[in-house]
Amino acid sequence: MLNNYQYFLVLAEEKSISRAAERLYISHQCLSRYLKNLEQEYGIMFFERSPRLSLTPAGQAYLEMLRQIEFLENNFNNLLDDIRQSKREPSGSAPQKAAIASWFPACCLASISSTPM
Repeated sequence: MLNNYQYFLVLAEEKSISRAAERLYISHQCLSRYLKNLEQEYGIMFFERSPRLSLTPAGQAYLEMLRQIEFLENNFNNLLDDIRQSKREPSGSAPQKAAIASWFPACCLASISSTPM
C-alpha cells in the first residue's frame, strides 16, 4: 500500500518529518513538499509543527479515514487472493462469498448472496 497516503500514516506515527522521510526512503524535502501540497489542497492544517509534529483535529480525522482505507485495501487484496485461489480449486463459490462477507458493507451483502458468482 505504498501510495502517497502511506506518507501521511508514517508522518502521524513518527511525529517527525525527518524520521518519517528516513523510514519511507525519501528525502526530507520531498515529504515536506507532500505535506505542504496536501494541506494546500484541502485548505487546512493537518499537523501542528512545534516542537514535534502533532495532529490537529483535521489531521486526526484524515488519519482515521486513511486507516479505514488501509483496512479495506488489505481486505480487498485478501479477497483477490481468495478469488485467485478459487480458480485453481473446483468449488470456489463458497470461499468467495465468505471472503466478501468479511469486508463488504452489510447493506450490500443481500444483493451479493442472491447473485451467482
